[in-house]
Amino acid sequence: MNLKIRKAMPADCRVIAELALMAGEGIPAFFWQQPGQNIIDTGAKKACSETDNFSYHNVHLAELNNEATAMLLAYKLPEKDDTNLDQLPKIIRPLIELEQCMPGSFYINMIATYPQHRGKAVGTKLLGAVDNLLKRLTANSSAWKCLSKTMAPSDSIND
Repeated sequence: MNLKIRKAMPADCRVIAELALMAGEGIPAFFWQQPGQNIIDTGAKKACSETDNFSYHNVHLAELNNEATAMLLAYKLPEKDDTNLDQLPKIIRPLIELEQCMPGSFYINMIATYPQHRGKAVGTKLLGAVDNLLKRLTANSSAWKCLSKTMAPSDSIND
């Protein structure tokens, strides 16, 4: 199996949206449903954000024979989050509450594999590759560097 793990690029936003719908247990659909618009198109636009946590900047993709098979969305949480949970839709409150319990930590928001690639240990390899990258980053004596800032889009995190 020729599995490659790489940083996502803007061209991957549609794949990210598809996989997010699989991983999100209805949460992405709740936010992306808009009358007259395709839900995947809406999600792809969101994934192309340059500033939000749900962004290609925070995604690593697994590829098998140059075909996207899985994704992992992960990022560093803010040191402080004053979001008022009562002002959020109920569907998202437990996740935001969890995030608020771990300020400044590395947070894996989503991991998903296309059904035809499940059972091939792709998700396990994605987690392992990100774990290896985190070990290298935290071993560095400089301040924390977010995943989205440490690698060029063409870089691989395979060891």
